[in-house]
Amino acid sequence: MSSCIPPIPTELIEHIIDNFHGDVHVLKKCSLVARTWVPRSRKHLLTSFSVVIQSRIYRRFPRGPSSDENNEERTIADVFCDIINSPSCTFTPHLRCLRVDTPIHSSSSSAPKIGYPEWFPKFWETLNSKRALLNLSFLWIEIYPDALIHIPPGVLKSLTTLSMWVRSPVRISESEGMQKLFAFLSGLENLEELRLAFTINQRPVPPVETKRVQLNRLRKLHIRDNEAGNLALPWFNTPGAIEMPNLTNVYIDLYGVHSEHFNVETVQGFIDGPCRTGMVKDLMVHFSGFASGLEALAGLDLRNLTQLTVLDIRMLIRNASWHIPIQDEGFENIIRFASTVHVTDDKGVTVHIPGYLTPELPKKRGIQWMKQRQHSFFF
Repeated sequence: MSSCIPPIPTELIEHIIDNFHGDVHVLKKCSLVARTWVPRSRKHLLTSFSVVIQSRIYRRFPRGPSSDENNEERTIADVFCDIINSPSCTFTPHLRCLRVDTPIHSSSSSAPKIGYPEWFPKFWETLNSKRALLNLSFLWIEIYPDALIHIPPGVLKSLTTLSMWVRSPVRISESEGMQKLFAFLSGLENLEELRLAFTINQRPVPPVETKRVQLNRLRKLHIRDNEAGNLALPWFNTPGAIEMPNLTNVYIDLYGVHSEHFNVETVQGFIDGPCRTGMVKDLMVHFSGFASGLEALAGLDLRNLTQLTVLDIRMLIRNASWHIPIQDEGFENIIRFASTVHVTDDKGVTVHIPGYLTPELPKKRGIQWMKQRQHSFFF
């Protein structure tokens, strides 16, 4: 009878590490019995890194000589699907973070654009086939609304954070694109953080009746709208369209604003509607545009946000292609906007402003002026 002790199975090693990775005492005892374990498991490795399916730099891989499709080539997504489908693949339950870039691509230059690359449907079909094992928590995706129909309902049910860069539809109308987007969001009930960015060339369309979106767990919302602030916000403003009762942190990103284009009523409606209903405590406003747009910023009123404790104003002012300092009039508009916050004897508001603003800040009851925070919770 051999005196050699058989090696401990890898699954047991990883189970020990996953459950006792912070308990040095237990791990030291285990190491006295078996020195084959390593201080990292698949769970910890895949929690720390994201799997990226990116075809922006589109590279194809030749199929092996044993393939019956020698004339075809494989994409990065094909390789990923082969790994996931392999009987020896054991990392699927530990996959947490996924990034998918989906620029339009076709193997034929004469093929019509369809709003998604050829590998996109197969990629999501593969993940859907492993739905019982899948436990994704974070997804970053650049997408055309046309492609949303290829993401099966339920495959992202565990998702808690979604970052989505939404491009203009290719084969459907802008209105249909927004409807598909909201229908997609309606299946993500566990979302706690949602980031939506829209390309500025999209045309605003009036909201229409869509499937109700109930995001009871959502706490953080980032919306990058177009230059007028009237592309996505009106859809959020529609009563009953989207429910976010626990919303506490909001980032409104207004890009390329001119005062003559800025839709004050729409942005104000978002503040008085979803932000007020969710009792927002931390509001960040990123204003990127021309100095003339600061006049429009001063037209906003924050008094209905009675729970607000932090206001963070970020801005990038430019003239043609040059960044310019804010003049006294623009500075006054910023102060006028910030001064509309709701303060009481028991609750003050911390207002963060860009550090390059040099004029002396006025003393306002309940307002503490601070320099811009070094980080944010969004992009």
